[in-house]
Order: sequence, then structure tokens, then C-alpha cells
Amino acid sequence: MEPLWFMVFSNLEGIAWCGLCMVIFRYKPLEYFWPILTVVTIMNLQSFLLRNELELSYMVPAINVIFFVLLFATVLRVPLFGAISMTVVGLISFVLIQTVIAILIFGSVASAQASTVSGYQLQAITALIVGAISWLLYYYGYGFSYDFENARFRYERTTVIFIMVIFMVIATIVLYLNDLWINIPLFGAGLLFFLRYANKKERDY
Repeated sequence: MEPLWFMVFSNLEGIAWCGLCMVIFRYKPLEYFWPILTVVTIMNLQSFLLRNELELSYMVPAINVIFFVLLFATVLRVPLFGAISMTVVGLISFVLIQTVIAILIFGSVASAQASTVSGYQLQAITALIVGAISWLLYYYGYGFSYDFENARFRYERTTVIFIMVIFMVIATIVLYLNDLWINIPLFGAGLLFFLRYANKKERDY
């Protein structure tokens, strides 16, 4: 049951984080629910496998950030600079909110992470509160409406695809060296998902 509960609560947390990233910059998460759910699920599956290998757990935060940047750049068609900005600002905001919740309810972040149950509780509570905050922000029109199109550079789509391929190659090499074959298809699925959107013609948007 552990993998199931891990996926349930991690998906709740991941969707809440993604939603916060989007509403801060005035994007509507519900319009992209299924792509978000797909990316978050793939992201958390590889996260679960990597966390079982203590030597590779350090890779999880960086991989999650890259997944979100690629999600915003390919699915939402946000320029690369904007995708990075959305991910970083959303991550900082999410971490601050979760830290406050951990301190207020559990006394400290360490206490919230002391057991699996308290960790799941923190994820669920954070997801609910962040979800409520995101809804309020969008409903009342708060957030940044910066036009990232001004920051789009020439050959950006090619650059994004190049980043995806390099990311996949590096991840595959690391997983191969650590004999984690089961994780390689997950990265492959993620790459194909992003490539599908990256190669869509502009008229489809």
C-alpha cells in the first residue's frame, strides 16, 4: 500500500504546486488539468523509485523543477524564461506556505517529516490550503500578467527540444550506471509527452 499512498498524496501536492505556479501568473490550471495530471504522475513515479535509492534522492528536486519548466514551455507554450520564472516563483511560494503549515501544526518541519503518516498529513493539508489560495488569487484577479512573449528568443522551440533530449540522455546514463532500468521508461514517457506538445503547430493553440 505504501506506493499507492505515496502517489496519492504526492500527486495532490504536485497538482497544488503546479496550480499555484500558474495562477500567480494568471493562467487557469483547470484548462490544462489532464496534461498536469499526466506530468505530475510520471514525475512522482520516478520520484518514488529514486527515493528508494538513497544515493539518488538528491536528484528528485532538480528533476521535478525541470519537469515543470518543460510542462509550462511545451503545454502552455510559455517562453522558456517565463516557464523558469513561473516554476521558481511558484516553488518558493509553495515551500514558504508548507513551512508555515508545518510549524503551526507540527511544531517544526522536522516533526512533520518524522513519520510517514505526518508527512502525508502535511502534504494533504498543504494541498488543500494552497488549492484554496490559488482559487482565491484567480477569482479576485490577483497575480502577475507579465507578457512573457517579449522574452521569447529565436529558435526557442529548438532550444527546448534540445534541453529535453540532453536531460533524457543524462538521466538515462545516471540510471544505467546505478542499474535502475525501471526508471528509464518513465523518463522516456515524459520525453515523448513533452515532444508531442513541443512539435504541435502554433495554429493548434
